[in-house]
Amino acid sequence: MKYSIALALLVFIVGAHAKDQRYAYKCHVETIDKHQGIIDVMSKVNSDIAAIKLASKSKFSWPQQKKQAIAKVYQCIPASAKFSSVTVNKLDENTLR
Repeated sequence: MKYSIALALLVFIVGAHAKDQRYAYKCHVETIDKHQGIIDVMSKVNSDIAAIKLASKSKFSWPQQKKQAIAKVYQCIPASAKFSSVTVNKLDENTLR
């Protein structure tokens, strides 16, 4: 009986932890005024498509500028990965975090 209660408690704790988990993505975006940049997105779902949807609903600003709406999302990748383009990787390296 003790083991079944302990097992049920363990399953509950693991399930509760999984619901709180967020996945970090970085997205290459273009604002409505044609500036390109890299933004960080935290998604509840481990999916590039979910990250793209979140990024398209976000606003982005550079230091000392107004926030701009996102016009286009080119690519979202996990935060630890590298972009496929050398130019975008340089943009990512120059992005302040």
